[in-house]
Amino acid sequence: MDNQAPTWFNPQTFTSGAKNHFLRLQAAWDKADFSDIRDYTTPELFVELQRERQSIGSGLQFTEVVTLNVSLTGIRREGNQAVASLEFSGLIREEQQGTATPFREIWHIQHVWNSREGDWFITGIQQAD
Repeated sequence: MDNQAPTWFNPQTFTSGAKNHFLRLQAAWDKADFSDIRDYTTPELFVELQRERQSIGSGLQFTEVVTLNVSLTGIRREGNQAVASLEFSGLIREEQQGTATPFREIWHIQHVWNSREGDWFITGIQQAD
């Protein structure tokens, strides 16, 4: 793990809050709630996610996060941004009566380096093996 973190960064608080954000964004995805998705993503990622979600159709999706683990895999400085990488894993059910299947994603999230004030924004989501 990269260890170049701002002095104000608290890994435990960050990963704990990340679980709630993951669940909230999954619910927003299922409802095609682009307003909520926009609040958490960079403009570039928002356009990509909106295009992907619209290609599925406007109907409601179903996702149940059965188990959710999160770990901070790195934090580094990129210019005036702190960029944290989080690994989300667990079991997810995508059909109401379906079987839960394993998933693993890496999220890259950025924040202004020099102040704890302000929001973190997701810059990228990778499906992991």
